[in-house]
Amino acid sequence: MRPIGAAFGNGVQKAWLDKQVATHRDFIEQHLQRHPWFAGQHFSIADVQMSFPLQGLAARSSLDNAPAIRSWLEKITQRAAWQRAIKQGGELNLSGG
Repeated sequence: MRPIGAAFGNGVQKAWLDKQVATHRDFIEQHLQRHPWFAGQHFSIADVQMSFPLQGLAARSSLDNAPAIRSWLEKITQRAAWQRAIKQGGELNLSGG
């Protein structure tokens, strides 16, 4: 049964989930091309909230075609508060291993 379940899961991943992730990634990329932060011109709680999902996206897929997201991730991880949080809590491990 496990091989059948795995094949079904992989089919759902390719047929639906990958397309949904790409749609959302492209939407976010377009927004960040026009705005430096999620809520406009200034850093806000929206950026804090989006940091985890975008770290997860970066860990699980290529951001080669998403330079604005890559730039935003670099900018947010260089913030002093982010650096203090990592120092206190440790590096994020979103690879699943």
